[in-house]
Amino acid sequence: VVSGSWDGRIGVWDLQSGTIVHYRKQISNETVSDDSVDALCYSADNALLCVSGRTILEMNGDLSRIQKVADVPFDGVRCMDFSQASERIAIGLADGTIAFLDSTSYSVVHRSQAHAGFVNCVVFSSDGQRLASGGDDGKANVWDVASARNVAGPFEHDKGVTAVAFLLDGKSLVVGSRWSTELWDVESSTPFANTLRLPKKCLAL
Repeated sequence: VVSGSWDGRIGVWDLQSGTIVHYRKQISNETVSDDSVDALCYSADNALLCVSGRTILEMNGDLSRIQKVADVPFDGVRCMDFSQASERIAIGLADGTIAFLDSTSYSVVHRSQAHAGFVNCVVFSSDGQRLASGGDDGKANVWDVASARNVAGPFEHDKGVTAVAFLLDGKSLVVGSRWSTELWDVESSTPFANTLRLPKKCLAL
C-alpha cells in the first residue's frame, strides 16, 4: 500500500506486518514535491504514479528512482486510478469533473462533469471498461470509459462518498460514505436488499 502526505512525502507500507517500508521526500537526491502529494496509484510494471501540484511523477516500487512524466493541465487534483486494460488514467478534480488521460501520452481524452463538489474517489473495473466515482455531493456514479458517458447511478448516500470499489464481476459496487457503507447492483442502480448496511464512516475500500 502506498500513501502520500501534505508535506510531499511518499510512504510504502508492508501489508503483512503493517509497518512502513519507505517514507521519503527525496528520491535519488531529487525532491518528490514541494507541494502536497495529492493522488497516488500503481500503473503497469508496478510503477507508481503520483500527482503533486500540476506535475505527474513516476517512481519504481522501492522509491529508488523518480522522474517527471507529464504536466497536469488543471488544478485541484483529488484522486486518480490507472487501468492497464483500457490504457487510461482517470483523475478526479475539485471542480467536480473527471479527466480521462491516455496512459502513454498523458494527453486528455475526455473531461466530464461528474459531481457537484469535490470528486473524492475514482476506480476502474477490472476490465477497464467502466469507472466508478464518488463525490462530496453524496453520490456515486459509473461511467463508460470509452465515451465518458454516465451509464449507472446515482447511488445516493446521506453524506459525501469517500470510497468506491467494484466487485470482480463488475456488476456490483461497494460505496462508502462519511455515514455508511453499502453494496449496490450496478445495472439497476439499487442497493442489494439482503446486504447489511454498515452505519460507520468509511475512509477507504
